[in-house]
Amino acid sequence: MEKEEPRTDTQIRIRKVGHDDFGVLNKVVARAFDEDPFVNWMVVQDEKRTERIELFCETGTKHYALQYEHVFTTEDCSGMAVWFPPEPRECWNPSTLKDLRIIHKWISIMGIRNMPSRLSGYGVM
Repeated sequence: MEKEEPRTDTQIRIRKVGHDDFGVLNKVVARAFDEDPFVNWMVVQDEKRTERIELFCETGTKHYALQYEHVFTTEDCSGMAVWFPPEPRECWNPSTLKDLRIIHKWISIMGIRNMPSRLSGYGVM
């Protein structure tokens, strides 16, 4: 029996995430966090739960993390890594104006009644 040669194409290629990647990546990340207790506490638990988790992932990444250019994926978008820099602190405490521009997304994710407790919990995290 012939000895099998090791594969040489096993390197994973990493690149920065672009806006066009979010359609696929939101689904990948949502599956990864599907059973996460915090994420499930944040999103309304109804028939749109999966869509809400996808929107939660997209909103956090696109509107907060992406500005620091530390969001990466694989060539096939099978995974994503997000790094927030330790400074400046505004990445952890975004401006009220920025939050107001995307408030409709947070309402869709959390529900209007849950917003006070969810935003407070998000702030603690």
